[in-house]
Amino acid sequence: MEALAKTGRCIILNMQTILKTITFAEIQGQIHLIKLGVIPETNCRNSTNDLHYNGTINISRHGKTCHRWINIPFRYPNERENYCRTPLYDSDNAGGPWCYVNSTDYSWERCNIPICGGAECPVFVDNLETLDRKTRYHYGESVILNCKSGYILIGQKLLTCLQSGQWNDTIPRCEDVDECSSNPCKNGGTCTDRVNGYTCTCRDNYFGATCQDDIRKCHYATCRNRGICKEGLNGTHVCICPRGYTGESCEQEPNSKLPPQILLNSKITIPEGTSNSSIPCFAEGIPLPSIKWESIDKTSLPSNARQVVDYLIFENVTMADSGLYMCTAKNGIGTAFKVLHLIVKAKPALLHTGPVIHAISTVKVDYYTDAKLVCNVTGFPKPTVTWKHGNKLLHTSGNIMVVHNVTNTTAGYYTCIATNDVGTSQVNIFLEVTYDTPKIVTPPRTAFVMVGQSHSFTCIATGHPKPSLTWSFKTFAQESTSMPSHQLHQNGQELTLFPLKTLESGTLTCAAVNAFGVDRASVAVVIKNRCRKSDDDLSYNGNISITRHGRTCRMWSTASRYQSEQLNYCRTPMGDSDNDGGPWCYDDINWDRCNVPICDGAVCPDLKGHNLETLDKKLTYQYGEEAYLKCKAGYKLFGQEFLTCDQSGQWNETIPSCGVPAFKIAPQIFLSAKITFDEGDSMRYITCFAEGIPLPTITWESVDVSIAINFMHK
Repeated sequence: MEALAKTGRCIILNMQTILKTITFAEIQGQIHLIKLGVIPETNCRNSTNDLHYNGTINISRHGKTCHRWINIPFRYPNERENYCRTPLYDSDNAGGPWCYVNSTDYSWERCNIPICGGAECPVFVDNLETLDRKTRYHYGESVILNCKSGYILIGQKLLTCLQSGQWNDTIPRCEDVDECSSNPCKNGGTCTDRVNGYTCTCRDNYFGATCQDDIRKCHYATCRNRGICKEGLNGTHVCICPRGYTGESCEQEPNSKLPPQILLNSKITIPEGTSNSSIPCFAEGIPLPSIKWESIDKTSLPSNARQVVDYLIFENVTMADSGLYMCTAKNGIGTAFKVLHLIVKAKPALLHTGPVIHAISTVKVDYYTDAKLVCNVTGFPKPTVTWKHGNKLLHTSGNIMVVHNVTNTTAGYYTCIATNDVGTSQVNIFLEVTYDTPKIVTPPRTAFVMVGQSHSFTCIATGHPKPSLTWSFKTFAQESTSMPSHQLHQNGQELTLFPLKTLESGTLTCAAVNAFGVDRASVAVVIKNRCRKSDDDLSYNGNISITRHGRTCRMWSTASRYQSEQLNYCRTPMGDSDNDGGPWCYDDINWDRCNVPICDGAVCPDLKGHNLETLDKKLTYQYGEEAYLKCKAGYKLFGQEFLTCDQSGQWNETIPSCGVPAFKIAPQIFLSAKITFDEGDSMRYITCFAEGIPLPTITWESVDVSIAINFMHK
């Protein structure tokens, strides 16, 4: 043991304070571990009152090297070397021998000297081993325990023999390690656990300690001494041998072998909270040594620590990771140990701060949409966040508040309240809801529709919330507000009329409505009768019931003849050979011809070009047909808006032209819907006022009377 102390590395551990400090001394490059009490038995005291200790211990209880007594300018001239002593004239010996550990401030510390011949503690059995290989321990001695290879230590690694002859803690036990738990067998091999090892039963075509090699690739080659088989060129193979081994199959052992030597820092400091820290333990030796990390002052490595090859890896370092860790290097020649003191530097304490809130003061959203209110909060500890709407506490938390389908009811002030142990802060966020009143951007247009034909009208409106569209109708005679036969399309944006008679002529109105207003657009819809095919057409079956002179036809059933006709429409009855004037009917006086236009008459000049457009998009117009004209966007119409194709194939008025106005306003007509005349009045005036830019032209015509009536207009 004396030889060991002179040639190895000396580590004196204070076991009475559970190994708080250690000191290292390098001698001749060899590494050994000697614990307190693992010293020659002459290096002990006879009793706790022994003043004559003269051994060679020169390390204090806290692991500091003693200074030579001769270098201390005080009153102990009898001592010269740096051994622990109770000097002459020193009566304060209650703590045992001591020494100076600092030559600058002359501080001193007691030494840990065991008692000679003290009580003996129980021996260790089963698979326990002591690092110093001793079997008997007395009062004051301490021991570091380990398990034989293949076993794991359960319990305290450090024990101290007490004056009572008992150990200071329960003796640990060794449990067999299940080497198969890590699934070491590769390529589907079956693992069988053994004492201090395992065996792999390989599947066909695989071999090796862990079934890692493929026979098919290495041509059944066997590499010994843990050599690795690798394929070469042209079907050859080569064995990669461990350091020191040679030969084709690594069968030749090294000529010279060296025991392990460990290269490891004795002390490392890591900041608390480090996410990943690796500590290497490098070892030299032939054969190459294996490395094992373990904790000295803990029963096992911390849960956040693991060994990867030669490295001890810590993840998310905590203060509990501080302590002593031992690296063991083994090969076939010997074993080396080295202890690392890991120090975790604590994070500075965080100052508690009150909540601070950052938020936008006003949030604007459209009606019936969702609003997100964000309250950014800082502070330590992390504040809790609650919300209020007005004075009502809301059942929500977190820094984001979502208000769904915002209306006037859910708009207003929202309060974000943040609280921690320092205090409370709050801010107000105003939720503003915006809306738009309805506006018709594409209104319906005035139209002339033939009886029995269909026509579509379009009405498109903007607004928020999105407005709903409704249509209404009122006849010019104000006899009905019922809508003629119709269909709606595209959520009410398109209306198709199917008129059946001229009396259904009237005003069509589109209304766009939301919660904040209404917009309307009205147009005239003129229903015109169907035509006859020619002047000789006897088969007209339209519903014109007005004579040329404007009188209403009587029911045919009231006449003595022509019982084949029932209603009061203009006809050429069966058996009537006098059809030169076309269809006729009985009126209140006698009978009269009706003014029924000719179908497919003469064709009038084309109206396309000159920036003109027709309402019905037709390009060709025949005798008896009318065209409603307008200009393309940005142009102003100069001339008549309505033209009629006459029997000569010419338009009844000059074709209007289109110019570019500075701006334009559509016509608005001011006209009484119903006027009553007395029969026999010599002359009556009906005024039609119209405004617009350019100034509208006014044309009067009869809707349901086809002959010219004695009237004049200006």
